[in-house]
Order: sequence, then C-alpha cells, then structure tokens
Amino acid sequence: MADLPLNARMTPLALQAVVHDLKNALGSLEIELERLVVQQGLTQVTFAHVHCSQLRMRLLGFLLMTSDEGRLTARVEAHNPEDFLCEVRAGFVIPADGPRLDMSIAADCPPTAFFDDRLVNLALHALLANAARFARSRIVIGAAQGAGEGMDNNVAKSGLVLYCEDDGPGWGSGATPDGSGLGTSICDAVAAAHVSVRRRGRLVLTTSDLGGARAELHLP
Repeated sequence: MADLPLNARMTPLALQAVVHDLKNALGSLEIELERLVVQQGLTQVTFAHVHCSQLRMRLLGFLLMTSDEGRLTARVEAHNPEDFLCEVRAGFVIPADGPRLDMSIAADCPPTAFFDDRLVNLALHALLANAARFARSRIVIGAAQGAGEGMDNNVAKSGLVLYCEDDGPGWGSGATPDGSGLGTSICDAVAAAHVSVRRRGRLVLTTSDLGGARAELHLP
C-alpha cells in the first residue's frame, strides 16, 4: 500500500480500503503467531497472538459498521446452535493462564435455528474478546429458546437466544460508561439485521448469575 500525504483527505471508500489492507496484514501476522504458538509451543507469544486477533476483529467490525451506511443485511440459513457454538468456541484463543471458556446448551434450545452464521460469529467473538478482558476465572457461551413480546415493543417473540457471560466486575468496568463500545455496537447491528415477518433481533445487556456481565443476542 502506497504512503499517503499527511494532508490527504480520504473518502469513505478510500478509508475502508486502507482499513481493509490493515486487516489483511493483521490476519497474516495472526496466522504466523498462531503457528508459533500451536506448532512450536512458544507460549511467550500467546498474548501477542490474542491481541493481534482482537485488533483484526475490531478492524473487521469497523468495516462492517461503515459499509452500506452501517446497515447490515443477514444472509439467514439453518444451523444447529450447539454445533455453531462449538465452532465459535474452537475459534477463540485464550491464553493458557486465561479464564476457562465453557459452553451451555439449555434443554429447550431448538435443534435448528435460522441466522447468519458469519455475522453472529463476529458478534460472539466481539463479546468473547470483551469477556476475556474482564473475566476472573470463567466465561460461558450458551444457547436457549427465545421468548418475549411482539415486534411493537422491539422484542423477538420467539426464536433463539445466544449469550456470553463472565464472572468479572460487570458492565461499567471498561473505557465507556456502560462498559460497552464497538463490540456491543457490532452485536446490536448484527441482532437488528435478523428480521422475520413481524419480529427482529435485539441485544440485551444484563448481569450474569456468575456475577459479571451477560450479553444476549435474541434472534427471531
């Protein structure tokens, strides 16, 4: 990528191109760091690998939020929630001395749900990255049957709830007043992109029974 003059005024498309280039560069670095951690067992670079992954995710979130005026369109397909969460869990790296990552599937969780796995995967990774920063010893991702009111109250009547919770200090511990930021903004947009007949998804931030923060993606 060519160097830009310091006084250059960048159009939104040019800015997206630069961010996309940086994201790809971080992706290459992330792969190399993962090779050092997994294949060569260099645990000393584990933190760098995790940090690189989180930075790449933040850039990817920026690209998604700034495309099409920040409006996401979900490409909905059928998925098994448990299988999907297994993939999410396997794809998120936590340092050896980091919190334990558990998975919980409720008895009432539907065997098949309809959502955009690409977008929801991004959302859950954003939530996991936030949880990994504050969790003391444990993070849980899970799935359950959704329930609620009708579309008039902006609540999905039924469907699927995917959540991430931790045993950290809870919302309000980060740099923003409510402890959220780009990660929860991405999740909010991802949830809202899922629309079915008179229902649409939403993001709910609450307190976990573990004592920390809990974020729920309610998908119709």
